[in-house]
Amino acid sequence: MKKIAIIGAGISGLTIANHLNKIAKVTVFEKSAGYGGRLATRYASPFTFDHGAQYFKATTSEFKSFLKPLIAKGIVKIWKACFHEIKDSKVYKKYQWNNENPHYVGVPNMNSIGSYLAKHLDIHLNTTIKAINRMTDSKKWQLTDNKGKIFQNFDWVIVAIPAN
Repeated sequence: MKKIAIIGAGISGLTIANHLNKIAKVTVFEKSAGYGGRLATRYASPFTFDHGAQYFKATTSEFKSFLKPLIAKGIVKIWKACFHEIKDSKVYKKYQWNNENPHYVGVPNMNSIGSYLAKHLDIHLNTTIKAINRMTDSKKWQLTDNKGKIFQNFDWVIVAIPAN
């Protein structure tokens, strides 16, 4: 069985990890303390807030298909937001988003999506990969984290992190 390392536990990294986990031994490395990347939630008791993406849209048929089981399980729902514009202490305009192209949110928080996708994966949280090297003898890949710990013998390495 092939051994694959995925760097990044955002939605892209978790999605590809779930697909490949059916045919390979997958290990995910994530620098943060949680899953989901930009679909992040922070807790400052008694408050909870989504500080990354507050919502997302599904414009392709593939992504809509991906969302169907998440919606059925109650992990994602359509956000039926109602907005009020206030001027001189009075509401002067009310509107809602168009349901033809809905906005979606994670339930109860945005990070619920990442937590669900991470459920059956081997993930190393709080692990920042600092180096990726090809081992000369075996032609396999070796990863080194910021604490000097070495993870080795990967056939493939997939990097699923933000460009910046």
